[in-house]
Amino acid sequence: MKKIYTLILSVIAFSAFSQNNEWRMGIQVGGHGSHIQLTGGMPEANARFDCNNFGAGQIDISGRYDLNDKFMFQSGLGFTETGFQFTILENYSLIGKIGQRKNTTLRYQLPVVQIPFMAAYKTPLNCRNIRYFIGCGVVLNFQSDSVNITNNGKGDAFSVADTSYLGGSALFSSQTSIDPRFTAGIEKAFKKGGMLSFSFVAHLHTGNPMRSTAHYTIDGTRYYHEFKSTGSYCGFMISYWFRNFGWKNKQVETELIKLK
Repeated sequence: MKKIYTLILSVIAFSAFSQNNEWRMGIQVGGHGSHIQLTGGMPEANARFDCNNFGAGQIDISGRYDLNDKFMFQSGLGFTETGFQFTILENYSLIGKIGQRKNTTLRYQLPVVQIPFMAAYKTPLNCRNIRYFIGCGVVLNFQSDSVNITNNGKGDAFSVADTSYLGGSALFSSQTSIDPRFTAGIEKAFKKGGMLSFSFVAHLHTGNPMRSTAHYTIDGTRYYHEFKSTGSYCGFMISYWFRNFGWKNKQVETELIKLK
């Protein structure tokens, strides 16, 4: 936790430094999914059991520096989650709301703090003030203290039925890693200085994999599976960048030039 506090303070200092005229601040939100792999236990599962790819949201508070019309640099502080999710499909009634299914879900999740350092190439704005960009960089990835969770489907489970037959465990190790990240997207610039962008993100986690187990009994048969997740994921981000700190000064200079 001390490392995380130090990182937060460093980002605050970064924000203070970014008050020069060439920086702009932004907010990024999005989501991603990570693949889960079978590593042991029974290779065959009941038809009602589903090992879902783990999906999580993400929010970043970022700073961006546009070097020129072709290149930009970006960094900040991001928050997301990693983990596992298992689902048992339940019987449901056709009376009332047709097709309203109620499933039993067991979800293990761990918060993750990230500090990205990204560089990107961007195309010139076209006649519609739209550009495309592609970039790569590294992300400092911080997972909290090691956690070993074991339960029988109660407590951490989001349940709508008796979940005593669904249980599992998850092992998360405390670690810091330097992960490659790739991004590509499209961006719209507005007349008042702000920008809105939509981007695809691919994140390759280089740290230790996370592991989990799931066990359940259906129709008198007991099932047991072991899984791992590398923590790598693909997803998307929607970003809004506020006008840079020198936008008003540049606007005044432009108006003075026009008056001359």
